[in-house]
Amino acid sequence: MTLNDFQKALLVEFAVREAESLEQMKCICYCMRNRVRKGWHDGSWTKCIEHAQESAGNEGHLEGIRSAPGTAIANAVGTREIDPNSRPLQMLLQAIDDIYHGQRWVPSGVDGVRDEDAQGTDLESAVGTALYWVRLDRPVRPWFAENIVRDRENHPERSQMGLMMFYK
Repeated sequence: MTLNDFQKALLVEFAVREAESLEQMKCICYCMRNRVRKGWHDGSWTKCIEHAQESAGNEGHLEGIRSAPGTAIANAVGTREIDPNSRPLQMLLQAIDDIYHGQRWVPSGVDGVRDEDAQGTDLESAVGTALYWVRLDRPVRPWFAENIVRDRENHPERSQMGLMMFYK
């Protein structure tokens, strides 16, 4: 196993615990990739996952995993049990290499990404440069409401996927 394999496994676990549909899982992976590429937490996939709660849209849904309670990564992912036979998980596993190694990134300007140059799947294009997401069916963190939702100039809505909203 390589470090990339380890990071992809963490990303899949995080997305599966955070979202309910395959599309939402993929969108979360794209957002995490955007964070890494923007240099969040030194551009480390592992650190971005460990610190996901700091910029989470909802309260209390990232509370730890059974396999490693008390660790930083455990605190970054939810506790929902993962069914290894679920079709969405299997499909995300098939897609994770393309998401992780995606070629959509086009360095440019302050933002680092030019949306007009984006190439990729419909979901990838819909997420675009989004860095944040929130579940609309759960309580929103006050920090998120104040700094992301209400700051439409710096954090416009990018897309909505079911009961999940994505912000730049």
